[in-house]
Amino acid sequence: MQCIVDPVGERAIEFDSPTAPQQLEPREDEALPLLVELPYGAVCATISHDHDQHWKGMFSWYRCDGGSELLTPDPSC
Repeated sequence: MQCIVDPVGERAIEFDSPTAPQQLEPREDEALPLLVELPYGAVCATISHDHDQHWKGMFSWYRCDGGSELLTPDPSC
């Protein structure tokens, strides 16, 4: 199994998992992008969980250059 730890630096870790499926099931919904480049040039990469407190109780699933984050009202993004 591979787990992406840094999509910007293109780094992943590989490990054995007895519970990993042999064949991945196709997704019916759209996959979320690992990176987002904003019009002003900032690059935002996914984070695995959101434990931070945000403005008006919003959630963040992307952390950007300079420590900023993209916010969403969706807790399951």
